[in-house]
Amino acid sequence: MVSCGKTPEVSAPLSSAATTTSTEWLLDQSSGRVKLVSAADDASSLFGQSVAVGDFNNDGKNDVAVGAPAGDYSVPNSTGQTDSGAVFIYNSVEDQTDFTVANLMISSNSNTNNLFGTALYAFDINKDGYDDLLVGAPNEDRVGANSGTVYIFYGSATGLNSTASQIIDHPNSTASEGFGSEIRMADLDKDGNYEIIVTARYADTPNTNAGNFWIIPGTSNILYSTALAVNVTMPGALSSASDECGRGLAIGDYNGDTVDDIFLGCPYEDTGGGNAGAVFVYLGNGTNGTWVVNNALPDVNIFNPVPTANDNFGESIITMDYNADSKVDLIVGAVRADESFTDSGSLYLFSDIQSNIIIDSVVGPPYTSVTIDYFGSGMAVGDVTGDGQDDLVVGSIYGRLNGYASGEVTALAQTYWGGIDFTNKSKTINYDYHLLPTLKKLTGNDSFGSALCHGDMNNDGQDDLIVGAFLDDSKYSNNGSVYIYYKRTGGEIYQKPDVKIRPSGSIFGTSGFGHSCVVIDYNKDGYQDLLVGALNDDTSGTNAGKVNIFLGSSSGISVTENLTILGPGVTNYGFGSSLSVGDIDNDGHDDIIVGAYLDDSTTVNQGAVYIFRSDSTTGIVDLNTSTKFENAAGITLDYYGFSVLAFDYDGDGDKDLLIGSTGDDTTAAATGIVHVLLNGTNGASAGVNTLLDQTIDSNITAPTGLTNIAFGSALHGGLYYSSTYPDLFIGSNLDDLGGTDAGNIWIYKGIVTGVESIPGSTGTFDPAAYDHAEWLGFAITTFDFNNDGVQDLMAGSPYDDDVGINSGSVYIQLDKLP
Repeated sequence: MVSCGKTPEVSAPLSSAATTTSTEWLLDQSSGRVKLVSAADDASSLFGQSVAVGDFNNDGKNDVAVGAPAGDYSVPNSTGQTDSGAVFIYNSVEDQTDFTVANLMISSNSNTNNLFGTALYAFDINKDGYDDLLVGAPNEDRVGANSGTVYIFYGSATGLNSTASQIIDHPNSTASEGFGSEIRMADLDKDGNYEIIVTARYADTPNTNAGNFWIIPGTSNILYSTALAVNVTMPGALSSASDECGRGLAIGDYNGDTVDDIFLGCPYEDTGGGNAGAVFVYLGNGTNGTWVVNNALPDVNIFNPVPTANDNFGESIITMDYNADSKVDLIVGAVRADESFTDSGSLYLFSDIQSNIIIDSVVGPPYTSVTIDYFGSGMAVGDVTGDGQDDLVVGSIYGRLNGYASGEVTALAQTYWGGIDFTNKSKTINYDYHLLPTLKKLTGNDSFGSALCHGDMNNDGQDDLIVGAFLDDSKYSNNGSVYIYYKRTGGEIYQKPDVKIRPSGSIFGTSGFGHSCVVIDYNKDGYQDLLVGALNDDTSGTNAGKVNIFLGSSSGISVTENLTILGPGVTNYGFGSSLSVGDIDNDGHDDIIVGAYLDDSTTVNQGAVYIFRSDSTTGIVDLNTSTKFENAAGITLDYYGFSVLAFDYDGDGDKDLLIGSTGDDTTAAATGIVHVLLNGTNGASAGVNTLLDQTIDSNITAPTGLTNIAFGSALHGGLYYSSTYPDLFIGSNLDDLGGTDAGNIWIYKGIVTGVESIPGSTGTFDPAAYDHAEWLGFAITTFDFNNDGVQDLMAGSPYDDDVGINSGSVYIQLDKLP
């Protein structure tokens, strides 16, 4: 079935969402209070699954279209549909280095799971001088459940039209075949009219999900009909269930007879090993206006030349002259090949395929890759550098920018001596996290707000906000993440974070990364570094814990850990549960303080604290030597070290050590306490380069009458009420003031002799009906959030349910509390 001209209103397939500017994500600070919630991580949008290059506005410069078929997008003023899909259009890419989306094409179909943008192909169908765009939506339901559809959008002087000019549905209306999985055009029968070749990767003949393809005849009036479409099914002798032939597709002259042939990618074919992949070639016969297909068997079988299970050889295919020898070459993407790292992805290069089909080389991503990059997800050919030569454009659906596995597209350019340079990326287009029409993937149980700290992470002279989410699942279950929110020149901060840092390596268990954080210039290079606690990390023992160090540089904070601090390697130890920095040995350099609240040295979960001291000359902290502090009383379930803080408690100018024990029973059962270890006897300095002793000089107890509130869950010192005397903030995340386990923060105002003895309280931030079990006060920090010259208060509530059960949030109090 085909629809021509104006699309009928009842099935309007597409809306062109107005370009969303970043300002839409600026936090509205007018209310005096801001609430950050766990951000949607659209790593599963599959940005880069498909790529097309064409001049859609005929300005003489090529544009690039990038498919994100699994993104949760919507038309304006409506709810985002899960996996509805979108296509990003980037104009005149040869002029761009920082790419801006010119148009975001999204489906207006109310159904979820359309996968709009799975396939893209650019071609001037109506011969008006403007390239047009064919878009595959293989799960579209127009004529059958998940039967699939191809949309054709004509180009114009202003770019692609927002309404499809032609719609091609599954020729047989068969459900669940995925028609539109890949698309190409070619004059197969040499009659001057171009056919459209469309794959259906889930077709079930002769086996379940074996895949097939269709040839839709070209016509002189350029209006396509499926009435005479030819279906080519996979032969039983080669096909197995779930081969998904048709995930890859290319057109080229394989045998040198000047007639186009069809290359069909079957990335789950098993000849070289389970899911090793293969490419089958169907040779064309273009005499007398016909194109003959041998339905019995393909003419050529290209199996994975480096037979490895789960390589997915054939996920993408392209033919081009990649080595500038004027011969036809073949490039096959194997998205899960381990060329650089596990599942980083590779391109298999076959030169001069008309002479032989011997592999020339295998190349991985032209950048520092990581595991699960899927380089080679999509490919296209076109001049994107403006030198008049074809470049290769490659998608990586899990390519990373600033820690987000959000997908990217890399352009590999022709070199001046000829041929594609596979070792260097010429241009990179990344998914823009501040340019989304809908936030949809907001998941629960992330515990966003488990840690809070701040520092200049991008070297612009302004402090940025850092938020931990220690149960985030974006890499592996409960593995944790840290989000960084850059502060702009005017004090603006976006609701969506700028950088996301995950723990590195193949860590499949719960690491608790993001339970604590602190900023320090560890290596004294003038750039601030970030320390993140992962209290359940298994590097040195099951749930032993560790601290990750991410170094800053002129290009900003690293998103891959550079150094680590390991504890004693004891199972279930919780090393890294808390972090602080401060000069507690009086040598003029900051030391690192690490809590391990589950230490069992004397009794169960007594807890401990480790001090890593700086070198008195270089100022660099020795990460391999530490002094262990523990409560001599040896109290069971005390959780000594749940929080730590270097803070001048007695106002003598030296940093004292405060240690939270959230399970302490001194005043009432499991109420909690904060121990104060003064830097020297009776407030006198312990001496230059002398570590304070482990004697508990005094205690800060919870206000009278409170029980089981986890007093000491967080500790922070900051100039909140005055610019002279720091105030002390103590969290009690199980406090029932605003509802059961809603949480609370106690504020001890700074005075000349230290802090006041009677605290004020923040109370609740949300209406009581919504505050139960939020755990407000699990993390605390203060800094000038909005550049008004005064400190603002930030409080983590890692079990807040605003956008998902236990998703977490951060409250930002802009107006000064009384």
